[in-house]
Amino acid sequence: MPDKLSLVHSLGYCGQALQFCGGSSVLYGSGSVLKRLTSEGGEASSVHELGGLGVGQVAVSPQCSHAAVAERGCGSAPDGSVRAGLSLFALGENGAMELLGKFDDAGAVDIDCMSFSPDGELLVTVSSLPDFKINVWEWGHDMRT
Repeated sequence: MPDKLSLVHSLGYCGQALQFCGGSSVLYGSGSVLKRLTSEGGEASSVHELGGLGVGQVAVSPQCSHAAVAERGCGSAPDGSVRAGLSLFALGENGAMELLGKFDDAGAVDIDCMSFSPDGELLVTVSSLPDFKINVWEWGHDMRT
C-alpha cells in the first residue's frame, strides 16, 4: 500500500539503522543532520542540524514520544579534549521534532550505545574509548547519576 511505510532493513551514514518513531515515521542521522521522515511523499518532515562531528547513536523511547541523539565531539573540556553530548527531542504526531534540551559531557568523543527504560523516564548511555563512561539520565528532571 502506498500509504504504509514498510522498513525491512537499512544501514545509514555510519552503519546505523533507522529508528521507528511510531505511525509512519522514522528517524535517522546523516553526517551532522538529524532527519525525521514520514511516508507522506517521502519528504523530510523535520530536519535539525547538530554541531560537533555529527550525529552518533539515536534512540527512541518505547512510547515513541521522545528521541535521544548523541552528538560526536560537540563540546570541549577545560583541558581542550573533545567531548560527546546528548540532545533530547520531543516527537510530535505530525512529524515535528522539538529540541527539549542538551546534556553536556556524556563521555569522551562519542557514545557507543544508549537505550530508554521501558517507561521512557530514564536513558542509559555508554561512551566510547577512552573512558567507557556509563550515565543514567533522568532526563525529565535534568539529572544524571
